[in-house]
Amino acid sequence: MLQGRIKQLNLVIVVLVGLYGLFTDEPYLRSIGHAPWTYDHLSWFALVFNGPAWFLAEFLSWLLTEPSDPFAPYLLDYLFWGCMTPYQWRLYAWVAAWAHDSRRRYLILIVLALSFATLGSIAALDAWTHRPHNTEYFVDIYFWPVRILGIAMAGVWISALTTANRLRVQARPLSSQAPEPREQK
Repeated sequence: MLQGRIKQLNLVIVVLVGLYGLFTDEPYLRSIGHAPWTYDHLSWFALVFNGPAWFLAEFLSWLLTEPSDPFAPYLLDYLFWGCMTPYQWRLYAWVAAWAHDSRRRYLILIVLALSFATLGSIAALDAWTHRPHNTEYFVDIYFWPVRILGIAMAGVWISALTTANRLRVQARPLSSQAPEPREQK
């Protein structure tokens, strides 16, 4: 039940940030560059919770659109991001359930999360050094670390869900092991 609400809340966050950006002309501002403002802080907040889905959505929108049109990549980005967010959280829950059974699996999960964040950092640095950008703007300079943080937070959320599963499983046997009342003769 809680996981369903988490998925819904994150989907609402993504949709609201996307609509806010659309109504404040963010696609155009992205194409010319700008200093950070409310939209950027809101999207960064959404990235902390939904980094992997956003990363994949942005990549797909980049593949499917022309760079000359600022609105199509933006719309596809948020459409894909909104579609992938529930599946991302479903995957988080599945990985957390898989990892909570053994300490070895949990350590494997931690190593994979750190590896994923490291590879994402290297890819982001490579893209940062090889893509044309205007370094005069704050957003261009600091957006890559925010992307890395968004992807790295996936490990943190999975770890939190794993811990929550462990606590729930530990609490369950205490209540289920209560002795049954004896019948009095």
